[in-house]
Parts: sequence; C-alpha cells; structure tokens
Amino acid sequence: MPTRTRDLTNMQTYEGSLLGLSDTLVVSNLQDSSDGTLTFDDNDGDGNIDWDAGESATWDDDGTADEATYIGSGTVTSAVSLNVLGLSLDIELGSSVNVTAWEADGNTYLYYPDGDQAELLDGLVTQLTDAISPTLLTTVLNALGVSSLLEYVEQNAVLTFDLSAGTSIQFPVCFAAGTQIETEDGPVDVETLTPGCRIRTMDHGYQPLKWIGTRHLSRRSLERNPKLRPIRIEKNALGRGLPEQDLVVSPQHRILVRSKISQRMFGQLEVLVPANKLTSLEGVSPLEDVESVDYYHLLFDQHEIVFSNGAASESLYTGPQALKSLSPEAFEEVQTLFPELCAEDHRPIPARFLPEKGKVVKKLVARHQSNHKPLYA
Repeated sequence: MPTRTRDLTNMQTYEGSLLGLSDTLVVSNLQDSSDGTLTFDDNDGDGNIDWDAGESATWDDDGTADEATYIGSGTVTSAVSLNVLGLSLDIELGSSVNVTAWEADGNTYLYYPDGDQAELLDGLVTQLTDAISPTLLTTVLNALGVSSLLEYVEQNAVLTFDLSAGTSIQFPVCFAAGTQIETEDGPVDVETLTPGCRIRTMDHGYQPLKWIGTRHLSRRSLERNPKLRPIRIEKNALGRGLPEQDLVVSPQHRILVRSKISQRMFGQLEVLVPANKLTSLEGVSPLEDVESVDYYHLLFDQHEIVFSNGAASESLYTGPQALKSLSPEAFEEVQTLFPELCAEDHRPIPARFLPEKGKVVKKLVARHQSNHKPLYA
C-alpha cells in the first residue's frame, strides 16, 4: 500500500501519564514545541491520512518511529481567568483553530495544521488588552505578581478541545478488585477497605486511608477503550516472590523498580514506571478476555508506596491531570473532602522519581531483560 511522509513543526506535546486527551489542558502542563515526521498509509491516494478510515501512521520525533494512535480531530479554543482581590474576569477567545491529536509512545501530540499554538495565545493576549483598560490591567497584573501579560497567559491559559472522534478516557492509578493490600491487620482485599483503615506504606509506616474510589468498566466500555484493559503481572514477574500472586492493575498504575540499572540510568535507585511499559517482560500482559473490571483508587495525605500482593506500587497521585481523570462524582467527593488537593497551586510531591519519557522507560525494562536482572532487587 502507498505510504507518505510529512514533516511537521510546532508540535505540542504532553508527557503526563495520560491514556488520552482530556477536554481541557492548562497550557503550562504542555511541553515545548517539537518537530518530527509523520509516516502514514495513503490507501485512497488523496494525500491525507484518513484515521477514521483505518489508515495507520507512525510518528518519529527522536529517531525512532512509534505507532501513532488517533485521538481525534476538531478545533481548540483558549481562555484565561483572572481572579484577584475578589475580581473575576473570564476572557474567552471567540475564534478557534483546527487541531489533530494522537498518542505515540505514551505521549500526547497536538498538531495545528493552520498555525501553531502561539497564534492562539497571541490572539488571547490581544483580546485581553482590548477588553480591559490599561490601568485596570496593570493593577490586576501587579496583584497577580506578574510583569508580563503574555507570561501569565502562557502559564495559565486553558485550551478547550472539541474533537470529532471524542476524547479518550483518562484513568488514574487503580487496583483491580481482589488485590490484597497490606494493612496493620494483614493482607485485605482492596474492595473491603474503608477510610480510616491503616495501610502499610514503605516510607511512613501505617497510614490511615483518607478516601477510596471505585469505577466499574463493562465489557462494552473495554471494547470501546481497549487501552483501559487491566494489566496482569504474574507471580514472580518482577523478581522472586514479587508479586506473591498475580497482580491486576490499571495500565497507568506505576510499579516500583529498584535496581542498579535504574541507579545508572537515572541516578535514582528506585523509580516508578507504568504497568503498561512492562508488557515486554515475560509474565506481564493486558487481560484481553476480561468481561469487566472494577477499579479502586486509594488516596492518602501524600503520594505513598503501598504493598499490593506483596509488590510495591503507588497510591493515587494527586496531580491535576489525575484528579481530572476521576469520574465527575468521584472528583466532586474529593473536592468536597480535600479542597486543597484541587487548588490551582497544589503541587504534589511524588513518592519516587517519575521518568517522563516512555522510550527511556522501555530502555530501562530492556536492560533488565538483556542482563537477566529482576526489576526489584
């Protein structure tokens, strides 16, 4: 079949642990622009990639071509809210620009075919200066502690996407029902835990569970969103006795890796890596035939390392994207119980180093395989 290549510039990337693109993203959460090459099947010879028609593509921005998974095409608008001294001004850009979004190697990529994101933000700055008197604008910026309106917009503008294919579901770190969580009373099924239960943590002894959330995914939901299929880590797949029995977690659930290889690569003996980056290991694979799954997420005062079926893995990381990925009901509950976690200036501290690049994590796993070393030593 014919293939074509297209060199793209001014790509915007998001390197968080997303399964897809949320409806809104804060500009400061996006990485700097990058360039790369999109290679795609052109089955109908029209010179365009027709994702919906099944034409596949690869994306290469670092010398390695990775399969590109389509998220959607549509439009994006930007807005910014100025809140100071009791004054709230919501400024929204009236026009929108076209955007196409895809995923490759665990990252989300945004492509603006008619102009880069900078034009969108410049338009927002222009509208702000037209809408607010210079005196008031200076007062507001001084109160916000910023010297440049463009700087403020670049850090606080929110992009809102309207994608024709719909947005993929984000999903926070979760344990599947039946997972044994180590408590002060011994191993307990995760679904039987309640707030107040004292859970064994690696760094802070037994800590009270602050909140537990749950989400049921039916067979139909899993068929529509195959990337949400749970990952099974078989007994001994991480090392001798780790886990002690098969462990089933959500794809983005991070597992603790502890080795000299990690020390050499990151300068950190211990790092947290998503379960879906471990599938090249023997004994780690998606559950393809699962009928449904009940996921549970555990929240503590801080990001913790807990013990699930004997293996060390993370609790819910309360970064802004993880919180947005909760169901509306769960987010409202967390916001009511712990408003500080949903504050714009909340910056959680990860329990361990979180490698950003998916390719680097793959190299970490590959080195363990080639050297026949367990992931947790």
